[in-house]
Amino acid sequence: MKKLGLIFIIVTMVLVSSLTFADEKTVEDAYNDGYDDGYNAGKNSAKAKTPLVKIKQSEDIPEVEPGAIIEFKLRFKNESNDKAMSLHITPQIEDNKALIYERPLEYATTVALKANSEGTCTFKIRTSEEAKMGTYALKLKLEYKNASNEVFTRDDVTYFKIITEKSKPIINVSNIVLSSQNLKYGDRFIASFDISNIGESDAKDVELKLEGFTDSGIMPLDSKDYSYLGTIEGRNTVNQKFNFVISDDIETKDNTITATITYKGFDDKEYTASKKIYITGVKLKPKSSGDKETDNDDVKYAKPKTIISSYSINPNNLVAGDDFTFSFTFKNTSREKAIRNVKVTVSSKEGCFIITRGSNTFYIESVGASQSVSKKIDLKAKQDLTSNSYELNLNFEYEDYNGAEYNSIETINIPVTEYSKLVINGINISEGYVGQPSSLSFDYVNMGKATISNLQASVEGDFEGVQEQNYIGNIQAGNSDYYDIEVKPTKEGINVGTLILSFEDSSGRVNSVKKEFQGEAFTEEIPTDIDMPIGEDIPAPEEQGTTFETWQIVLSGIGTLLVSFVLTFIITKKILMKKFEEDI
Repeated sequence: MKKLGLIFIIVTMVLVSSLTFADEKTVEDAYNDGYDDGYNAGKNSAKAKTPLVKIKQSEDIPEVEPGAIIEFKLRFKNESNDKAMSLHITPQIEDNKALIYERPLEYATTVALKANSEGTCTFKIRTSEEAKMGTYALKLKLEYKNASNEVFTRDDVTYFKIITEKSKPIINVSNIVLSSQNLKYGDRFIASFDISNIGESDAKDVELKLEGFTDSGIMPLDSKDYSYLGTIEGRNTVNQKFNFVISDDIETKDNTITATITYKGFDDKEYTASKKIYITGVKLKPKSSGDKETDNDDVKYAKPKTIISSYSINPNNLVAGDDFTFSFTFKNTSREKAIRNVKVTVSSKEGCFIITRGSNTFYIESVGASQSVSKKIDLKAKQDLTSNSYELNLNFEYEDYNGAEYNSIETINIPVTEYSKLVINGINISEGYVGQPSSLSFDYVNMGKATISNLQASVEGDFEGVQEQNYIGNIQAGNSDYYDIEVKPTKEGINVGTLILSFEDSSGRVNSVKKEFQGEAFTEEIPTDIDMPIGEDIPAPEEQGTTFETWQIVLSGIGTLLVSFVLTFIITKKILMKKFEEDI
């Protein structure tokens, strides 16, 4: 009987251990669901029984210009085996500098999102006119419930791209035309001119004010010397006309009216531009009844003027640190008088533009009446300039053929984009096998003055990238970071490759930097039948991490219980029979 008791104890221990093993695996598997930690579940919920809704990223990232409305068409999916109830999706706009918060936005539905099913929603959001070029992330907050009415929240993102960057508005006055060229005292005339916004972005609250009037000179008719123009869109022009009257007592033949224009940019910063309108060769009234009016011979002694009639820069998209050519044409506006000994000096405020070849001074022997002369000069924009418009001044010194000396200054505004510079500091690569992925890590820094957009990494040489292009994102000026990509060596021994980082600067130009690296690779040996000793079998591979379903574990425990019970019954029966025979 003692033996029988011992047998029952052993069987009981086997059964208990089997059932305990089954219970432990069941609990572990219940929480080993593979979900990420991007959501907060109810405190009494098991993860395996909670819904999980995620935003599905599209291969085509929406593209938009600054100031335009972007339409986000989002797809979301319930990636669990349980339905999600009362789904809410809310864009988080407040912290995104590329977007403007205009009104609360939210997608909400009372329709349950079934297991492994998808849905769609759309948001329309305006981008900021100040947004820089690059790819941005829009954060999204997802909130939903399970069948037990427990609330779950998680954060997700979607992406969009700003494809251009607006420069500040630049106002210029040109094409000044007078209704008459033979003006005299007491006349009325019309002056018309174009006001052009040669910048990319709109000029807002544009106001025009005319100044320089005197009672003994030229006065605006009906005292109209002001005009409010509102908004002038980028690359657009408006024409203005004003009526003037010449005083009977005008004292000089040459008079000047100044047009001053104030306006605001998209950042509400105020700007000012001005242009002088020259009224020359006016016939004066005789001082006494016996005097004659000044005739055409006297008109020729009117003061000659020079103006910049046209100009251009090459390249058009000027980046700080770039060399460029400035070409300009100036005109002698006098219809009667030629000028001579013309000296033109090109300069800039605070040395924003530097002469790279030749002199900043031109000498022209003479310019005939109503004639033009074209010149060009090679310059360089300083490397530390920020994105803005900078003044280039042209100073004219000349004289007429009577020896009278004159001087005038013209100012040109030239837009410049910030300088971008990316530097690769170090590269590390691990040893690997030919044709097998190895880790390549590198660190980089943006040493420029502007944000680098759409940074991507690739390799060439003896290495192949597991992905042809690896998207990294945007890097703010002065920031540094590191990144890892996977590469495959293509030959045994030392492999030499080149890391290429390509990016877009703030003008949209694509730039790249390269740095060489090298790493060692080995050939992976795979055992074959030929390599094995005769008479020995190839060892079977060891099983790696076999996993069992809960129902398999439970059945295993039940099977073990039945086998143990049958064995115990047979052994016990034999012992009792033997004991019975001995007693007989």
